[in-house]
Amino acid sequence: AVCYPVKIVYTHILYLIRMGIRHIFFPCLPREQAGNGQDFRYNCPIVTSFPEVLRNNLDILNSHNIRFDTPFLPIHRRDRLWKHLRTVFPRDQIGDGILRNAIKEAYLELDRYRGDLLSEGDKAIQWLKKNPQEKGVVLAGRPYHLDDEIHHGIPDMVESLGLAVISEDSLPELDPDRLQKNLRVIDQWGYHHRLYNAAHHVIGEKALQMVQLNSFG
Repeated sequence: AVCYPVKIVYTHILYLIRMGIRHIFFPCLPREQAGNGQDFRYNCPIVTSFPEVLRNNLDILNSHNIRFDTPFLPIHRRDRLWKHLRTVFPRDQIGDGILRNAIKEAYLELDRYRGDLLSEGDKAIQWLKKNPQEKGVVLAGRPYHLDDEIHHGIPDMVESLGLAVISEDSLPELDPDRLQKNLRVIDQWGYHHRLYNAAHHVIGEKALQMVQLNSFG
C-alpha cells in the first residue's frame, strides 16, 4: 500500500476541481537538490511519478476539461529547468523573459526560505544553550509532515509542554567528510541524508547506526 500522504492527494485534487480550478500543475520530481556529502539525492518512486498515477486513475480529470500538467522537472539542475518548463507553458502565454525571471526568483526565494529555517533553528539552539535547564526536541521527518492532517498537531503538542521544537532541516549541514566517514550506506534518497545529519547533530556517531536501521521504506 502507498503511504498515507499519497492517499490524501486524491482528495486535494478533487477539492481543487470542486473549487473551479481548471489548470492544475503537479510536476514529477525525480531528484532533489544536492546536500553536502549526499550521494544520489533521488526521490522515492511516489514523489517521482505519482502525478502520472493520478492522471490515469481520476476519470474526472478527463471529463471536466481540466488541464493537468505533470512534467518531469530537473529541479536539481537550474540550468536545465527553463528548457523543460518551456515545453509546458507556450510562449503566447508566458514569454521567455518572464519565465526565466520567474525561475530565478523561485530559486532566490527557496534560498531565502532555507536561510530563514537555519536562522530559526539557530535561535532555538542558542536559547537552549542559554537555558540549560530547558529541553528541546528535533522532529525529523519529510516535507509532507508540515501538513496538519499528517502530523496531527504533534509539533504544537510538544511545544505546549515547554520544549523547543527544531526541525531536521533547520540544522546546519555538517562537514561532508565528517558525516560520510561514519555511514556504512549508500545515501540514495535525499530525505535520509537530512535524517543522518540531524542524528549526528543530536547524539553523534553512535546515532547513525540506529537511524540507518529505521530510515528505509
